[in-house]
Amino acid sequence: MDKAGNWIVEGTYRESYHDLFTLADEIVFLDPPLALRRKRIFMRYFKQKCKLEKSRYTPSLKMLRAMCHWTSEFEANRSKFLQLLEEHANSFIIIKNPSELDAFVWNLKTRQEKNA
Repeated sequence: MDKAGNWIVEGTYRESYHDLFTLADEIVFLDPPLALRRKRIFMRYFKQKCKLEKSRYTPSLKMLRAMCHWTSEFEANRSKFLQLLEEHANSFIIIKNPSELDAFVWNLKTRQEKNA
């Protein structure tokens, strides 16, 4: 990854993201409510176990517990993560709900059309 390319980082926070934050032109933090994230973790697990959704890993109770742990760990360190974004990011936005996401996508399309 470099400053010239387009890239996306997803998943739980890792220390290696520090360098990526400084390279990013814009950081979009999708931040749905905790209850919704937990529901999605369980729904994904059940869909994978029932072979309704593919995964790159073998769905297991161990993996489900790990995902729940990562989510809890993130919540415990949320303030540090937000502070890190403010310190290292050139520009960032927090999106908490579908209407905010729709507005962001609309603005992004508008910017692209102006630059085309």
